[in-house]
Amino acid sequence: MKRLIFFALLLGLVGCSDSPQTGVLPSSSSPIMSPSSVRLPAVAGQFYPGNAAQIRSTLQGFLAPLAPQKLSAPQAILVPHAGWSFSGPTAAQAFVETAQRDYDRVIVLSPSHHSFFAGASIPDVDLYRTPLGDIPLDPAISKLRKDEYFSALPEAHTHEHGIEVELPFLQFLQSDFTLVPVVVGSDNSFADLEHIADALRPLVNDTTLVVISTDFTHFGQNYGYTPWSENIPEHIAAVDQQAFDFLTRKDAEGFFNFIQDSEVTIDGGSVVPVGLLLFPEAEVSRLSYTTSGEILEDGETSVSYAAFRFSEPADLSLSDAQKAALLDLAQKSLDSAVRGTDFRLPDPPDPRLSVRQGAFVTLEKDGELRGCIGHISPVTSLWQAVAQNAAAAALHDDRFSPVSADELESLSLEVSVLSVPEKMEGSPEERLARLAPGQDGLVLRQGTHSSTFLPQVWEQLPEKKEFLSHLSQKAGLSTAAWNDPETVWYRYRADHFTK
Repeated sequence: MKRLIFFALLLGLVGCSDSPQTGVLPSSSSPIMSPSSVRLPAVAGQFYPGNAAQIRSTLQGFLAPLAPQKLSAPQAILVPHAGWSFSGPTAAQAFVETAQRDYDRVIVLSPSHHSFFAGASIPDVDLYRTPLGDIPLDPAISKLRKDEYFSALPEAHTHEHGIEVELPFLQFLQSDFTLVPVVVGSDNSFADLEHIADALRPLVNDTTLVVISTDFTHFGQNYGYTPWSENIPEHIAAVDQQAFDFLTRKDAEGFFNFIQDSEVTIDGGSVVPVGLLLFPEAEVSRLSYTTSGEILEDGETSVSYAAFRFSEPADLSLSDAQKAALLDLAQKSLDSAVRGTDFRLPDPPDPRLSVRQGAFVTLEKDGELRGCIGHISPVTSLWQAVAQNAAAAALHDDRFSPVSADELESLSLEVSVLSVPEKMEGSPEERLARLAPGQDGLVLRQGTHSSTFLPQVWEQLPEKKEFLSHLSQKAGLSTAAWNDPETVWYRYRADHFTK
């Protein structure tokens, strides 16, 4: 672990600097903490552009070509923290996922590149400033300050870039949020990191995003790590893959021991375990991976950058009792909406029904569609989604007149519970080949146009191209829009059941 201290002196050009000509940090005499309790920018103009217009233009260039890998917002992301010219496109692959939700609070976890200490540190300021403006620190920090593991070490924040370089992405994508900037020291046991995670856990809820800031393998003389002289890219990739395996297995202690017990130069040995401990049930998936050696075609020096997302696990399994409860809820919500009576959402009878999940409610009359509305993405609990969509399907499906009270007895009701839609990669022809009729629901999205067909629609449109043509039309596009490389496909599965 003490190997990590070298980052304080050997930040190098690609591992932690945006200026390959100099590879230096700001002078230690630079003022950072202002009298008005604002943490001023330390690396603007080096690690990322120094003015707001350039920042916005750069971020637009990074983010515009990207589409989220899943139609759901992540609980946490892992991103690199080198200069944007090296790691920015990789970081953007994770940050674009966060644009799907407005987060009220963001916790950024960074290692310390300048100080060796135990515990964690939060700066003693009220605001964190970048060229895009000020971000207020979260009031909940006052509770953390009472914890013996949390301090306010100025030297841990004065020139630390691991938090700062992530903030303009968040300011660009999020309308408003408060910040919990945490630098985690390297002189911690795993038990210490467990305590830090326990202290942070009460701050994590459905509107909290956790950002884990780390780079991976640092190879080269500047980093004191040159274990190979041949096949260097392959060796670097193998070391990084070992770390990635701990991540995707959610093995926090394994990751910690991997850093402690080896000579690897991954600087997130303190922060990655904390992130994993905060989300032990998450689905952790890799979004992007590259190295500065690949970018610069440099075989002598290389730093690895990766992006991951932490998601709520997708689960379509429901018991018969849970399905019956959802159908009963949908019927009561439907009846109340049509009759105009008050409806108060009862508490769900089972914790499983409180999980965020997409859901549709479909109404039929005499075998014909009478209304269908739902949530593709898990924007609310399954319980709330079914109640809301039952009422909306009856009254707010623009394709039909509102359901009347006289029709209630003749309606059949179906609930569909959805997995999280995932982006289909490859050419339109390759996606077409992988599409499974009768099983896959599909979302087509092009610009501001989007539409979906549930898997049940295959019964009416069994041919793939016919299915896709009608779905394209439903989105307000040409019938051939599905074959446009600019059209993004998201595939999902559904469990549907009828009352």
